[in-house]
Amino acid sequence: LELLSVHTGPTSPPPASLPRVIMASSRASGAPLIRTIFEWAVGLGVVAVHFWFLHVMYVYYAGEFEERVVHESAPPFESFERVFDYVGLWTPIFLLSILVEWVYADLIMGMRTYRTNDTIGSLSLGMAMVLTQTVSKLVVGFSPYVWVWDNFALVRGQWWQQGGVAWWIMFVGVDFAYYWVHRTGHTVNAFWAMHSVHHSSEEYNLSTALRQSAIHSIVSAWYYVPLALVFPPQLFFLHSQFNLLYQFWIHTQTIPELGPLEWVLNTPSQHRVHHGRNAYCIDKNYGGTLSVFDRMFGTFQREVDEVPVVYGLTHSLNTFSPLEGNIANWRHILYNTWTLPNLKHKFFVWYKGPGWVAGTEPHEEWPIPPCTRSTAIKYHPKMPGMMQVYMLAHFFAMLAIQTMAIDALKAATDCSTFNMALLGLVLSFASLLSFGFMSDRRVWCVAFEAVRLVAVAAFTRSVLAAAGPAAGDAVAAYGQAAADAVIALSVLVLVAHHRQLTAPIDPRTELGHDLPNAAAEQARELAAAPVPLKAE
Repeated sequence: LELLSVHTGPTSPPPASLPRVIMASSRASGAPLIRTIFEWAVGLGVVAVHFWFLHVMYVYYAGEFEERVVHESAPPFESFERVFDYVGLWTPIFLLSILVEWVYADLIMGMRTYRTNDTIGSLSLGMAMVLTQTVSKLVVGFSPYVWVWDNFALVRGQWWQQGGVAWWIMFVGVDFAYYWVHRTGHTVNAFWAMHSVHHSSEEYNLSTALRQSAIHSIVSAWYYVPLALVFPPQLFFLHSQFNLLYQFWIHTQTIPELGPLEWVLNTPSQHRVHHGRNAYCIDKNYGGTLSVFDRMFGTFQREVDEVPVVYGLTHSLNTFSPLEGNIANWRHILYNTWTLPNLKHKFFVWYKGPGWVAGTEPHEEWPIPPCTRSTAIKYHPKMPGMMQVYMLAHFFAMLAIQTMAIDALKAATDCSTFNMALLGLVLSFASLLSFGFMSDRRVWCVAFEAVRLVAVAAFTRSVLAAAGPAAGDAVAAYGQAAADAVIALSVLVLVAHHRQLTAPIDPRTELGHDLPNAAAEQARELAAAPVPLKAE
């Protein structure tokens, strides 16, 4: 457990002058009726829009693929790139939705669900996932689903493989497979080492949905392979996209329970429980689009207002670095694998749940630490407001560079374009590391960021020089002058704040931990709950 924490927690409560880092309530108690009705209506509207979009995807599939992909004479599936990338289409919608939620939840309702360092940390992990997926497709170019369908499909041309019947069977089948992807992601330690990245935020908002493991999709792809025995890849790739897109909107604290829909669909209320580190929330609500499999397999848990959900891992990761976020649990697994003498226990380190006390037989579990919102302190190294603006501006600039680099990489027809796009992706990854270092106030963060700015300047010059003939020399010259001005201003801001950026972190006030009175406060909350709840 000590390996999962970068720093040591305090032994006494922080001073009362630090309300910003204490867990704030996600929903004001006794919310006005008009607010509840408004948020409930918004929730129902979002559900309706998603299922309208599911219909749009069905019309696209029926028109583009259905007649030829299920017949006996259908040719091998050439490339899943042929299926429209709806996730890419929705990226601007993701960013706009995050902005709208921030305005409503933080500025209007005062719920304080967003912090700059946490939001950039979540988005950085999402960008890192896109990077690894791009590179893996480029290097490997293999889909197990496509391979099984092309070589081992059991039947083709059956009536139930076509039309609305096939569409809805696949809808349920993909969610059933996702349920087990998600469940084993929590109950098998090696898979938890990947999936825990998604749970590492101590906030819960729409940006949290984009906080993803860089490599978990490599494992999860195999869970869907049985469907390839009877259903074509185009149908699968569309439904897997919808399953992913649907789960974005449920990462919010602004939507209440949705009445009868809670019996069938996965909702924000249910997913808030899933992201909780309270004992009664652990290993609950694994569904993607549907909640029926949780009810069938005994993993459903309703949100309990009297015991508010505390978000994050049971032990704070205490870092915003996308690299550390992806490797922290692997370090723990590899250490135990190396040090345990018994081969069976070495295997169990990977296979058993993350709560297993390594080497114990009979099986023992680490206790779940008590927590409440009033006694949970978030990891929150303070940063000057100007540096927060600086990081947001540079983050979105690098998001644009990464997006263009990926598009250029896919369309490259010559080595020069390919190499330039690849350099853009390397620069993007280095930028994500730098944002994490600054958010963590690492002693080397200013030096690392200064080197990154030099690299950005050099890369920008190269890109504009290459684009000169097409865009015009004057346009390239003005673009370079503007880029140089931005870099110069960035250096001035960085130098002006170098002391704040490298100041030591105060373990009492800036590290994530639980106060000593957490157990007593948790007992008080559990006593007020209308139903008995798990305490540890």
